Amino acid sequence: MQKKRHLCLWLCITIPMLAATACGVKEGNGMAVSEAKQTGTNRVQIEMTQPSAPLQVETPKPAVSGEEKKIVRIFLPDRKTERFRMDGEYLEEQFENAGFDAVVYDAGADAEKQAAALKGMTELPTDLCVLVPLNTREVREAVREIDQSEIPLIIYDQPFFDMKAAAFFVGFQDSDVKAALEDVQLIEEAHQLELEQALAEAQEVENADDAQEATDSEETTEETAKESIAPLLGEDSKKDSELLRELADGEKQALVYRDTAGEAVVVLDIGINLLRGVTPDAGLIAASGWGFPCTYQAGTPGEQPDAFYLQPVLITTENMEEKLVIPGYYKTGTDGYLQPVQTEEQEGT
Repeated sequence: MQKKRHLCLWLCITIPMLAATACGVKEGNGMAVSEAKQTGTNRVQIEMTQPSAPLQVETPKPAVSGEEKKIVRIFLPDRKTERFRMDGEYLEEQFENAGFDAVVYDAGADAEKQAAALKGMTELPTDLCVLVPLNTREVREAVREIDQSEIPLIIYDQPFFDMKAAAFFVGFQDSDVKAALEDVQLIEEAHQLELEQALAEAQEVENADDAQEATDSEETTEETAKESIAPLLGEDSKKDSELLRELADGEKQALVYRDTAGEAVVVLDIGINLLRGVTPDAGLIAASGWGFPCTYQAGTPGEQPDAFYLQPVLITTENMEEKLVIPGYYKTGTDGYLQPVQTEEQEGT
């Protein structure tokens, strides 16, 4: 009997405890399930994005690693000018394709803005500076600071008053342009002589009155030629349009053009060599395959930079399409004559 009493007592104590425990487990699981239903999605996302063992993803490496990338900064006078806009786009794209970082600055024809940007550059990571300078006192002072910073400098297109700080200059020699203008003058004189000979032959079969009219016409032609503008393209867009119209109409036989499209090509090859630790010299011309004439002139350290000089070309009706339109600097206008390509900003002014 005593054992039965102990058993009953034990059951009375144990059964409620088991029931309480069972209820507690059931209630706790219910809360956990409810909580899991509410937050289960978030927990899955956390587990997917933050795995205990990070995923090994193979990332493709750039042609030049971030630590090795060198920076070239390109300073243009005004990107509203079509040729400088095109130069900037070309240089930026080509330097980037070669594995370098390229940054293009537009001074907006503001010398103080260009000078400030040049001075600021000396405080930035810079491996090469390319500059079309606005030839003013402010810019010259900024270039002197570049010289002190020892950043390699390439000046192109615009002959600079003081180029001592430059490593290279790319452009056209005044003497070459003058020689090309003299060649055009000889062509015009030869053409005029042909006209005079044709006129003399006509005079033999015409009467005296007709001969006098021809003489008057000849004098008028000579006077007009004296008043005409110099046959040099690229100085002014309005004058360019007039010159190209005269060429198409046969009033002029040839024009002189500084093919500026080649300047950016030369600057690019010089810059890439410098960024790779190679100092270009005359051998660059032979190795380049540029396809246009260029000469090299060694400079004097501290006085004049090494220079690559392009050659002006004579433009006639036979090559005007190839030399002017195809490079993208000139186009055929609505009147059928060639005219300089302009940006939207220029056309609106």
